[in-house]
Amino acid sequence: MKQSKIFTLAPNRINLGGGINICLFDKTGTLTQDGLSYAGVVPKNSKNGEILIMDAIMSTLIGLCHTLTVIKDKLTGDPLEVALFEATGWMLPIANSSQNLLVKDPESGEEWTHIKTFPFTSETARQTVVAQSQTSGEVKIVVKGAPETIKALCEKASLPQNFDEILGKLTSQGLRIIAYAQKKGTEEDAEKERFVVEEKIEFEGFAILRNDLKDETPGVLKNLQEAGIRTLMVTGDNLNTAVAVAKKCNLFES
Repeated sequence: MKQSKIFTLAPNRINLGGGINICLFDKTGTLTQDGLSYAGVVPKNSKNGEILIMDAIMSTLIGLCHTLTVIKDKLTGDPLEVALFEATGWMLPIANSSQNLLVKDPESGEEWTHIKTFPFTSETARQTVVAQSQTSGEVKIVVKGAPETIKALCEKASLPQNFDEILGKLTSQGLRIIAYAQKKGTEEDAEKERFVVEEKIEFEGFAILRNDLKDETPGVLKNLQEAGIRTLMVTGDNLNTAVAVAKKCNLFES
């Protein structure tokens, strides 16, 4: 091994390595890059699922529904939320444990306060925010999450007839898809149970993110496969998205 310029601090691990016959990899941040990049939105009026630039409705929903904070003048939180929020051009002027004020670009200057947040969990696969405008007093209920979950909560009339077709088209490209929905609310909604607040919401569209492979991923997997080690991906992402990424890094041939 030394002649091949291979060095190790733990020689006993070599024998252990010789007994490995399967490797399981997480997708996001392991096979793919740590960061996510914003790719556009697909509003509900996009007939064929075209990825478009941010419109006013999606900008508001993305700007409102998150759990980001500002720490030492830096936007901090889930990388997915950071990427989406930065794409809106909105700002977080203060970081406060009791409220998040969101200010849109100078065009409106409108401020919103989070009066209730139902956090994302793996069981619910969604996040809900009840927010109130400091200018008009309007209250919005915004829900974001896995497309299949949001679809089940939405009024059927608000869903595009080709919802599944559009979703399949996007996920087959290996894109990360977040669905958004909303409805008008009241201040009293902050005191209600989550399932009541999320009833009869209306679908508004998808936010699209890219999560590209790390440059070294295909080569590493190829080396393992040539050594007779089976390679698998473990992910909570949409199945079509996972399959598209798996094909790109040659986890399977067909």
